[in-house]
Amino acid sequence: MKPLKLGVAYHGNRMLRQVKDDMLDIINHNMNLVVHMFTHNDMERHKSVMKDIISATKDAGLECWIDNWGLGGPPGDISHVLQFYRDSHQVNNKGEIDPLRICFNSPGYFEFIKTWIDMVAEAGGETLFWDEPHLRISEDGSEFACCCPRCKKLFEEKYNKPMPSIITPEVEQFRRDTVTNFFAKVTKYAREANLRNTVCTHLESWWFAKNLAALDTVDEIGTDPYWTEKTEDVYGYVYDKTKEFIDSANELNCPNHIWVKGYSFKNG
Repeated sequence: MKPLKLGVAYHGNRMLRQVKDDMLDIINHNMNLVVHMFTHNDMERHKSVMKDIISATKDAGLECWIDNWGLGGPPGDISHVLQFYRDSHQVNNKGEIDPLRICFNSPGYFEFIKTWIDMVAEAGGETLFWDEPHLRISEDGSEFACCCPRCKKLFEEKYNKPMPSIITPEVEQFRRDTVTNFFAKVTKYAREANLRNTVCTHLESWWFAKNLAALDTVDEIGTDPYWTEKTEDVYGYVYDKTKEFIDSANELNCPNHIWVKGYSFKNG
């Protein structure tokens, strides 16, 4: 059995001297890997700094992943990309525009992500960490995205009928294909730039995670069994969900990883 690799997400700080101290501290806490955020703001303001941070991380002996934090909306900092592609907001089945999240069928967003990939490669990145890609859907499925004019047109072209305002097998397949097709394109572009691709999805997003894991341009798949205040048995929840995910990923012969929260622990 391979030794367990441990990593941590590193947010926000752009002061190189502090970064170097923190990387040594991470190593001293027996970790092997750091995930750095590379945000829209970093693209505009910190391009050279990010190159230095990535270099300092690798020089310290740590594996370095680069997170697309907030580029198309949550999770992460607020993206500015929707200011440039105003026809690309996710729209739910009630016709309501999501102010933060971008549609994966937006051609402009694909071009923007290609620019981000080029910038990461130029900065010395080696592995891209695609962080929790998702289309909005409520717990009961009564509200979902994306139903923007572009998606409705694509749906009608594929199924020869208008997109329903409720979840149907065709709508579910279209949503799955929307996410999968986008990542097929961006991970292929990244692979051509000699970058690895690892994707982390919500637990409830396993409906399309299997499709992502099957892409030959995706090198690794992950998930995050995060508990809530209502979770009574935190250990049991994380263990069971982790085992379930790893067993599924192993069936697909796909390397995998798990994120565990470093906060919201109960006393004891």
